[in-house]
Amino acid sequence: MVKTPTVLQMESVECGAASLAMVLAYHGRWVPLETLRVDCNVSRDGANMALIENAARLYGLDTDLEQVDTMEELAKRQGPLILWWNRRHFLVFEGVEGRRVRINDPETGRRWVDKDDFEAQYSGYALALPVGPDFKPGGHRPSVIRGLRARIAGSELSVLFAVLIGVLAVVPGYLAAVFSSIFINDVIVRGFGPWVPPLVMFMVASWVLLSILTWMQLATLLRLQFRFSLDQTRTFIDHLYRLPMSFYSQRMPGDLNNRLQSVATVAQIISGQLGQAIIGLVSAVLYTILISLYSWQLAILTVVVACGSLVAMQLFASIRKEENSRLLRFNGQQQGQLASGLTRMESLKASAREGQWLENWSGQQAATATSRQDLGVQNRLLSSSTTFFQFLVVNIVILGFGGWQVISGDLTVGALSALQILGNLILTPVTTIVQLGQSVQTVAGDLTRLDDVLNQAQDPRYAMETSDDQDHAPTLPKATGNLHIENVTFGYSKAAPPVISNFSLDLSPGKRIALVGASGSGKSTIGAMLAGLLTPWEGQVLIDGRAVGTYLPIELASIVSRVDQSINVFASSVKDNVSMFSPEITPEQVTKALDDVGMLDILDRRADGINTQVLPGRGNFSQGELQRLEIARALVKDPAVLVMDEATSALDSLTELDIDKAIRRRGCSCLIIAHRLSTVRDADEIIVLEAGNVVERGTHDELIALNGHYARLVGASS
Repeated sequence: MVKTPTVLQMESVECGAASLAMVLAYHGRWVPLETLRVDCNVSRDGANMALIENAARLYGLDTDLEQVDTMEELAKRQGPLILWWNRRHFLVFEGVEGRRVRINDPETGRRWVDKDDFEAQYSGYALALPVGPDFKPGGHRPSVIRGLRARIAGSELSVLFAVLIGVLAVVPGYLAAVFSSIFINDVIVRGFGPWVPPLVMFMVASWVLLSILTWMQLATLLRLQFRFSLDQTRTFIDHLYRLPMSFYSQRMPGDLNNRLQSVATVAQIISGQLGQAIIGLVSAVLYTILISLYSWQLAILTVVVACGSLVAMQLFASIRKEENSRLLRFNGQQQGQLASGLTRMESLKASAREGQWLENWSGQQAATATSRQDLGVQNRLLSSSTTFFQFLVVNIVILGFGGWQVISGDLTVGALSALQILGNLILTPVTTIVQLGQSVQTVAGDLTRLDDVLNQAQDPRYAMETSDDQDHAPTLPKATGNLHIENVTFGYSKAAPPVISNFSLDLSPGKRIALVGASGSGKSTIGAMLAGLLTPWEGQVLIDGRAVGTYLPIELASIVSRVDQSINVFASSVKDNVSMFSPEITPEQVTKALDDVGMLDILDRRADGINTQVLPGRGNFSQGELQRLEIARALVKDPAVLVMDEATSALDSLTELDIDKAIRRRGCSCLIIAHRLSTVRDADEIIVLEAGNVVERGTHDELIALNGHYARLVGASS
């Protein structure tokens, strides 16, 4: 039986990479999951055993893939094994105990499976990864403290100031204990009545001072939390929007939004509980020293009990960390599925699939609720241990042992009262430290999900960008729209055949080229590469003799506009939807673009004109009108190159013809991607694609005369 560190996957396609991460960590090599995603060539279709083997060899592991049929045969194998599970998933086999198998599942964490369930789900293949001669341990175990420390950099002075206030707050607390001792020993026992007024005055003053210092401390931490939350949210969003499209293709928007909420959770812990725990630790040490001035035996007992409480907290640490990470992932998937369903409600209703969607979402909700319940049980156990510690310190250690010392004559009654006050004062910081430990285990999942985004490599084009470039494109000569694509090859996974192979075209300024072919032939992929959304494996895409990858994103966006059949509008005015809030686009440009797509007359009949609001549900515009807004958004920048990817699929033929004439008047080069072949007859060149390869190219008449692929497509569309 072996025990591997748990590495939970962020997305379902990462199970193979996460399983390899667990085996590597078991052997002493810690590799971030985002690195193994690249090494395993994880694509939108995931990874396979061959890719996992190749990645394992990169780190010096030997590989031995076997077909092992039974649980008993698996038990004879040495070390952790990566298993093929349910013919769709990878996980780590750790060992057999009786009729049970222990597995470490990157989806749910470590769990036991009985023999019947195991044999029903195990798919027969096991990958052993023993250490090879080239293997080298290395890397760092993920550390919550290290992650928090990195995020607190730059705010050390604020934390130090709060700690200083916390140290000063020990003084009035100690004075209150001293005054209590004097009051009992000298006023009550000895009858020094005249001491009552000044003692009461000093006790009130000490508590007022303590209240003021506590308020200053909390105010400092609150300001730190506010500033930290703003800075970290900005950093997260800024990095998120600079990631390549491949990142978004494997993640749900609802889940990414859920991760953004984790920023506030981390900010609250760093500036709230972490700051208070640091202060509490210093205060606890000082209060322990003060207790030792009265009774060193009580000081030692208090430290022992406090350490016992911290040990109890640590016992729950690993279990709670895994459970919380699992809860965060389940909750993110649930939110992502909910957001996806709400945005596709029209399709769900049209296909009468609301019940099926609700059933799937309910299953995800049940998994989330179960995980939350399990975590709640562990939290209650930890809270109970903290409560027991408080009872142990005040009622048993201090009153019990202190009372015995009073009877023995080693302590006065007043000193016992002072110790009781100091004992209560030490409870707060120790409890805060325990709660921080609880929160640190909780925030580990948040940090992992945030780092999954922040550790992703940005689109390399943004490395050239300055802060001024983000809002204002540098002044460039007017682009002519001369497009040259040379021997381009591209795919979504290195392990699979390329989607586009050795593709070339030349598009002169003002000319038109159409790409046609069956679904999946690679047409839209070429359009995405031209817009800079995808980077070719081989070859180059040039505009006016300059590689697309060397343009700043804002430069390329001013030269190339791309419109596809998906409609992306937001709840704001038509003007904002067309201009995308750009301060450089004038109302006149918006009006001209709307006129070119035939929307100006429609808007003029509405009271607010171009300031008409697009409702959140988009119910005040038809599908064709929304598609025209998309085209207007592309035209408003007066691009040199226009990519039209089924951009007129919702329009009637007359409207489509009017828009086509307006685009021709603008003189931009056009790359048209179409299934409706009636829209490409007048193109200067038509390129027919099949499985990423060019099978025919020429004008409409030339291709019809060939009586080949294009002619068959035309015949089918007729």
